[in-house]
Amino acid sequence: MEKYGQIPKRFTAAWWDYIWYYYKWHILGTLFALSLIGITAVQCANKIDYDIVVTYIGEAYCGEEARSALEADMAAKVGDINQNEKEEVFFQPIILSAAGQQPTDPQYEMAMQTKMNLELQAGEAMLFCFSPERANALMATDAFDGYFVPVSEWAKAPLRPEQEVEGRANGYMACIKENTYFEPLGFVSGDIYLAVRVLRADEQKEKKIDFYNQRMNASIELANQLLQIQ
Repeated sequence: MEKYGQIPKRFTAAWWDYIWYYYKWHILGTLFALSLIGITAVQCANKIDYDIVVTYIGEAYCGEEARSALEADMAAKVGDINQNEKEEVFFQPIILSAAGQQPTDPQYEMAMQTKMNLELQAGEAMLFCFSPERANALMATDAFDGYFVPVSEWAKAPLRPEQEVEGRANGYMACIKENTYFEPLGFVSGDIYLAVRVLRADEQKEKKIDFYNQRMNASIELANQLLQIQ
């Protein structure tokens, strides 16, 4: 440790004042790093091994009661695919402001935008539920070419006319019209566009491929069940 001036006798009041004055940022930085390590350890210890993750990206608010109802219903449809004797689905809402609308909390909006980007790039979700506005905005960029599995490759039956979507999302997303599934469970979201993403390269490694294939198949099965609800 670098020394500054004359060091008082250790463990005296003057010594503590000296340490805090010259080294408080070192101390605070160390405490912050230790707190992060502690939080990470607790999160890992309490981490739930979900069967699948479903992410909603849109403008509609999803309260805790609706979220719990959706998770329970989806879990019953998916089943225990990871064979841990629990049926658990994580429904993750990422709520953003509508286009042209001034965010009530710019910091929250930025945090949600960052969360959306991270989830799309490296998240666990394979089944996405988009608002039409977010789906079209996403597909308007070339960045997501090849990101989603064509509907023709996962839908078990041809889409009904009301399930077809317009624009660049056509062929890659399917519509649950007028909230036939979500609203009865408390989530008033309007039309929902369903999409299944492709497996990333890191998920196709030999030691992981079976696990992620299971998740993919379960996500596709859930998507098909949702499309059958009228």
